[in-house]
Amino acid sequence: TNRKIWMWSDTHYGHKNIMKLANRPFADVNAMHEELFGNYRRLIQPDDVVFWLGDISFRGKTETNTLLSSLPGYKIHIIGNHDMDRSGKLSTYDVDERHLCYVLDIGKTQLLLTHYPLDSVPKSAVNVHGHIHDRLANPWNINVSVEHTGYAPISLDAIMTQANEYFEAMQ
Repeated sequence: TNRKIWMWSDTHYGHKNIMKLANRPFADVNAMHEELFGNYRRLIQPDDVVFWLGDISFRGKTETNTLLSSLPGYKIHIIGNHDMDRSGKLSTYDVDERHLCYVLDIGKTQLLLTHYPLDSVPKSAVNVHGHIHDRLANPWNINVSVEHTGYAPISLDAIMTQANEYFEAMQ
């Protein structure tokens, strides 16, 4: 099949203040939504897999699920710190899978998918994460917060290029 794997984090659907907090270049929240989800629809095919590495939405469950159901792809949600409802319970978004973390084995490399950046990883691993928005963590961390991905999902191929550059630099 032509199934591709994509990742992104911290879309913060409906969160007006994130534009200021993370230096997002949008006039208003609607312009941010158009850019984010327009890019998603342009890239993602129905058979693709998309890892959402946390902090999907600041809107209610019904509105968020309406958005999610309108977007193509098999959605795997890695839970972020803002993925809770008002009572503090984990939001039950309409996604295909939900995990606290996820490990992808790609050849000799392990991608450790989390919301938060990890302080250390095994030698054969890199950590793909979000949470810190426009900032960067350690060299073994690949930040897929939308501020680092052109406000669009990033392909597994692009992530593996970054991972391989890290491993080459470590030799």
